[in-house]
Amino acid sequence: MACEKAGRVTPATIVDHVLALAEGGADDDGNRQALCKRHHDAKSAAEAARGRARRRLQRS
Repeated sequence: MACEKAGRVTPATIVDHVLALAEGGADDDGNRQALCKRHHDAKSAAEAARGRARRRLQRS
């Protein structure tokens, strides 16, 4: 399967949740996408940054 990000023709090697579980996404096929490692890592880094920002706001 090809990576679904930006129509790339890079082999997808990771099944990713479109909306992260930690952000309220469902753990079902409708919330899954195939991504290559590069795009998965970038998406995961952005999700982690949002999580850190939410925790900082909650402590304020």
